[in-house]
Amino acid sequence: MGYKREVKMNKVPAVSIVVPVYRGGSYLYRIVESCRRLRSVHSNLACELIFVCDDPVDDSSEKAFSLQCSEPWIRVVNLAANSGQHVATAAGLLYSSGDWVLSLDEDLQFNPEESPYMLRQALRDGLDLVYARNKDSQRGPHSTIRNFFSSASKLLMGFITRDDYTSISSFRLIRSEIAQSIAFTIDNHSFLDASLFSVTSERRRGVYTTKLIDTRPRNASGYSFRRLLRHYVRFISSANISSFSLLVVVFSISTLAVFSGVVAQLLIGIAGGSQSIAPGWASQIGITSTLFGLAFGYLTGCIKLLSILVQRSSGMPNFTPVDRSKDSEQLKELAALLQN
Repeated sequence: MGYKREVKMNKVPAVSIVVPVYRGGSYLYRIVESCRRLRSVHSNLACELIFVCDDPVDDSSEKAFSLQCSEPWIRVVNLAANSGQHVATAAGLLYSSGDWVLSLDEDLQFNPEESPYMLRQALRDGLDLVYARNKDSQRGPHSTIRNFFSSASKLLMGFITRDDYTSISSFRLIRSEIAQSIAFTIDNHSFLDASLFSVTSERRRGVYTTKLIDTRPRNASGYSFRRLLRHYVRFISSANISSFSLLVVVFSISTLAVFSGVVAQLLIGIAGGSQSIAPGWASQIGITSTLFGLAFGYLTGCIKLLSILVQRSSGMPNFTPVDRSKDSEQLKELAALLQN
């Protein structure tokens, strides 16, 4: 990275690094070594490393506690039961104490030593939330079908919510006020990024493009179709749904259903003779269209009401105060550090 040894700059913003752990026993030492190199530049750049043990299935907990005993800047949060990556990450956010929080996957696809550049971008552009995005096209240990549906679901949610979800990832740099404000609200039915989007404005979100390296074998991510479906349901229930976009989506689905029914009845009528379709055809189409129209309106209202109730019952804050007054000064100190 071209760094020199640590210099005395107390104004460099402190970064807490949060890593949810489930099957990461073979990666923990590499994460710690990477953070040690980062701390050798300036201790604030990795003021603490928080391993959140999400009831791991391997020896991750034992290794994490051993590392905690060897380094005072490493903390371990041990969850009583497996709660999922988003809840585990939220637990780490809650225990963090830095000015910023960097969330990572346990398999070290994103190198923590790049976090100063990610932080520089956030300070320079006045951002509250930055995602790391791969320079290459989406690859990794996932099937082509999985990647296709993942991209399609993000595009659909972007249309419904009017938010751009195409760049979201597990590698997030979050301003501490934002991280703390949502940490209490995340549960097993929440989608962390939807919650982050609900308390940040679009112009305060950014993307840091880098090289993500996934060393896992193909199909080693552990996501089955059933788990992905539950994941997407949490995505929908947590998102701030736009009424107009929702109307368009539901109307399109209803129209497709009505059209399919009309075509099917036409084909049946043609197959049975032209006279069999004529009697009562107009009234039948009218009744069908009316019923679908009523169902469309009722369904749209129910979904929107459900979305509002979910948002209100989730405990999401109505507003989050953010202090950006130190950004310029911190940016100068960080820029000077990176130039050395």
